[in-house]
Amino acid sequence: MSVATLISQFPNLLISVFLISIFLISGVKMKDKKVINLTELTADELKARLEESKEKLFHLKFGHKTTPLKNPLEIRYLRRQIARILTIMKKAEIKRLGD
Repeated sequence: MSVATLISQFPNLLISVFLISIFLISGVKMKDKKVINLTELTADELKARLEESKEKLFHLKFGHKTTPLKNPLEIRYLRRQIARILTIMKKAEIKRLGD
């Protein structure tokens, strides 16, 4: 592989290494991680997932205040998951109002 090819592929390689390191740091094995397409869920399923995520986030934060978590990156992951769900719900609402 030439140097020019490596340089052109560097951003892709960097992103891949970053994602793999996040999975390794979080202690979650990639094969155990289920990839769920949130856009395919119904509104009720999204609401249920949102409530579940908010509750889990609350418990993680509360537990982290009393005793440090083994993996504090779980809090960041849940916050972003909540943001993704809210974004999808907002897009669906805008689409529904636009139609």
